[in-house]
Formats: sequence, structure tokens, C-alpha cells
Amino acid sequence: MQRLCVLLVLALWLSGCTTTGWQFAAAPDIASTPQSASTGGMEAAASAGAPAALAASLPPETREPPPDPAAGQQAAPPVPQALTAAPRSTATPAPYIQGSHYFSPGTNPLTGLKVDNPSLLERRPIVVKVTNFPRGVRPQWGLSRADHVYEYYIGDAMSRFIGVFYGQDAEQVGPIRSARLFDEHVMRTYQGIFVFGWADDPVLEPLLTPDLKNHLVVEHGNNCPPLCRIGPSKAYNNLYTDTGAIAAYLEERGTDNNRPLLNGLRFEQETPPSGSPGSRFSIQYSNVSYHYWEYDPDTGRYLRYQETGDQKDNQLSYAALTDSLTGEQLAAGNVLVLLLPHTY
Repeated sequence: MQRLCVLLVLALWLSGCTTTGWQFAAAPDIASTPQSASTGGMEAAASAGAPAALAASLPPETREPPPDPAAGQQAAPPVPQALTAAPRSTATPAPYIQGSHYFSPGTNPLTGLKVDNPSLLERRPIVVKVTNFPRGVRPQWGLSRADHVYEYYIGDAMSRFIGVFYGQDAEQVGPIRSARLFDEHVMRTYQGIFVFGWADDPVLEPLLTPDLKNHLVVEHGNNCPPLCRIGPSKAYNNLYTDTGAIAAYLEERGTDNNRPLLNGLRFEQETPPSGSPGSRFSIQYSNVSYHYWEYDPDTGRYLRYQETGDQKDNQLSYAALTDSLTGEQLAAGNVLVLLLPHTY
């Protein structure tokens, strides 16, 4: 067998905060308060008031859900008055912190930010497979509305995306393509609903296990919406979904769509110490698939630039990668790059 190194890129497109514990590249001059909302479906950032008040009233050791007497948990004894700390000065605002085990009501556990419609959080995340090749499929639809986006090498010199939609919906996402073995892990991580365009038998096998198969959404003759062909009937890359129509479809077919436990991420506004400001970095999967991210100090986000042609004579060509749904360039609050050993 051949040993390869596979680059896996996770872009937290809509997170205005940074996740602690990752120190690949720290963006320079990131604002000390959450980003304000912008056009094109960018998630509205949490105001400084409520989260700061929460952090001020709950010291780190008490930021957990209250004890459950029915579960046999004992409440902590009261703190003696003599040991009670003096109240903090209002002149020094508390840091913005959400997670990893407690998120204030209406906060998206995938971004650490407030959502415009908290009812969207009472469901499973929707995981959608989106193609990146051939180049004619660009610009794709809906990726700017995803909370997390994964990109990884799929073979044949190409990469592909998986968008995780939770805190907001997108009325058109795609073009949707086939699954790969890695997608099972993403589906399990988020306990999500997986929307894809079928797969080969070795890939389908782990997806058809009893705990996953009921949470798959694939094309049938009578499930448009939520999964529809849009465009020329004989085209191949013309399958799209409306994430806002998934819930009704799952209810109709009797699929469990209750909110899973998504604790685990911790968000802070401060940039983790690194010593290596990540103003720009590039990733090359092959001579066919390559791109770079560039930090925009005006927005505090990384902007995505995608290759426009094969590398020839060490010459690279790029253009901004936009979202057809919004017309805006794709941007991410955090970009994590993992170099993974892989046996093919």
C-alpha cells in the first residue's frame, strides 16, 4: 500500500471567536470584541453585554449546569461569607468565554455566538457534501452560511467540501456530490443529518449501520424538496438542498431530529499566543487543486482564494472564491490545518 499525507482543512466560516488549544497561526490585530454582523448571511455576533455579564457572574469553576437531584448529584456547600470574593470592578470587562461544557441560552455551541433564531438549535446539524471540481461548478452555493466547513483530498488530484449547517439555514446548498470514507467521522462527530449524492459500496457500508442509516438523506424520485435538481436536466453537478426544508422532511418520514449534545468546543475572543501571525498561507493538494487564505484586518477574517488553472512551469493562478447564494467572497474566522498520515 502507498502511504500518503493528506491535508485536512477545517474552516470555522462564521465563528467570530477563536477556539482555544489550537495554535497553528494567530491572526494579527483581531478585535477584542465580537465581530458585528455583516451582509451575505454572516452570523450575528453576540453582543458584549450578555456574555460579559455571564462571565462576570460565574467564575470558571462554576460554569456548569446546576446539579440534578434526580441523578444523585449533590449541591456544593455554600461559600462562607468571609471567603466570598469582592465584586469585580465594572471598569474591567470580563473576557468573552463560551464552552466547553456550558453555553448560555441561544448560543451556538459550534461558534460560541448568539443566533438570530434559537429554535434552529433544537435539531441535529445538517452535514452537506459539496463539490469543488470540475472548476465549472464554482462559485458553489451556500457555504458561507455553514458554521464549520471541512475540505480534504479525495483522490484524482482534487479536494471536496463538507458544510455543517446548524445556527442558520441556506435555501440552496451545492452542487452536492458523493460521499467518501472520511464523511462517516464528520457525521458521527456532529451527530448530524448527512446529505450526499450516493457513494460506492465500500463507502456506503459504514454509513448503513443501524445507528446512522436513518440519518442519511439521498436523492429519491419523490423527495424534492429538500433535495432537488436545479438546472439542465442532463447536467451532472445540479443536485442541491434547502437546509430549511430538511426538518419537515425528517418529520414526515419519522426520523429522530432532536438536538444532540454538542458540548466540547471552547470559545474566546482573545487570540491564542503563537508567535507566528498568520497573515497569509497557502495549501496545495496537487498541481490541480491549490488555494490560499489571506487575513483581512478590516473584517478580522480570512478570505479564500482558489486556483483557476493547473500549475504550469511553477506558475500559479488564483481568483477570489465566492458564494453564489450571497455574491460575497468566502471568509472564515478560524482556519485549522491538519497534516495527517494516511494509508491508501
